Amino acid sequence: GALTSGGTGTPYYVEGSSSKSRLSITGGYLYRFIKPLYGYIGAGYGQRTLAWETVEGEWVKNTDHSASGLATEIGLIGKYKGFALSLGAQTVNFKYMELNVGFGFLF
Repeated sequence: GALTSGGTGTPYYVEGSSSKSRLSITGGYLYRFIKPLYGYIGAGYGQRTLAWETVEGEWVKNTDHSASGLATEIGLIGKYKGFALSLGAQTVNFKYMELNVGFGFLF
């Protein structure tokens, strides 16, 4: 949906009721700096959508705080025995930046 009018001084959305969705598909390059430390960089497509709930109970997209298009990502991965820890940052259209932390098993 879309908001067309809310009246003056009357809130037309439920305060504190919002929902965010994210999707990114990236491909890139992984480089080993030293044996247990790797760096990566990538680019692709991403989408971030913010929706607010109206007082009527409908969800509407906030177009000012949503973005889609070029997604970029950069980060580090450290390996120790059979485990991996990653720390990175990702952005969509250079409008919103988010930090990523990951933990994994190597087999």
